[in-house]
Amino acid sequence: MSKGKVPYGIIISGVNYGAKLAPPAKKLEPQGGKIGDSWDDGVNDNVRMITVTYDGSGVNSVKFEYAYGTNTVVGDHRELKNDEYITSIKGHYGKRFPPSGAVRSTMETLGDEYMTMLEFKTNITTYQVSGTIKPGYEFVDKPFKLEEEGHKIVGFYGKSTSRIQQIGVYVKPIDDAQANR
Repeated sequence: MSKGKVPYGIIISGVNYGAKLAPPAKKLEPQGGKIGDSWDDGVNDNVRMITVTYDGSGVNSVKFEYAYGTNTVVGDHRELKNDEYITSIKGHYGKRFPPSGAVRSTMETLGDEYMTMLEFKTNITTYQVSGTIKPGYEFVDKPFKLEEEGHKIVGFYGKSTSRIQQIGVYVKPIDDAQANR
């Protein structure tokens, strides 16, 4: 074995003298509309609950709770098991239009894009939340997926107004102990 520095530790004459440090979280490109106030939960690693509110227009809010040791810190309600972690988020963002007329024309030109559907996939199951479509209205939206192979989602950020306009994630590699549970 060669001497010198290797990723996440130091090996000299075959002996590891450094602790194996976890690589830093990676921030994936956010998806969705471009307006709104920015928010960022940062990197938290242990998501324990997801609460999503929605109406006929789309997703209004997302709230995450993170576990730190024995404490739970409120961040936005889907309860996750202790060994469960989020691996991807799929969704749609776009605009909701009334059937016809001047309001539709104005919305096509000036309307905001916002989240209309979110799906959280974990290593165990999938949770989906959709806004309901009001009769006579039409959604025009774009699909997206936030995922990196071999990684788990450890934090969230985005933009919001009265709705979730945009969502992005932080990811970290899934360690061997978690992958084999």
